[in-house]
Amino acid sequence: MNYYLSEVHMQHVISFVFAYVHICMCIAFICTIWQCSSKS
Repeated sequence: MNYYLSEVHMQHVISFVFAYVHICMCIAFICTIWQCSSKS
């Protein structure tokens, strides 16, 4: 049971980190477009 709990916990951590990285990439992408559009 303890092993199962740690397994589920790791899946939650991995999915959270994946979502966090995805959000950071989206923010960086938007910032890059914002800078490019404001320069021109």
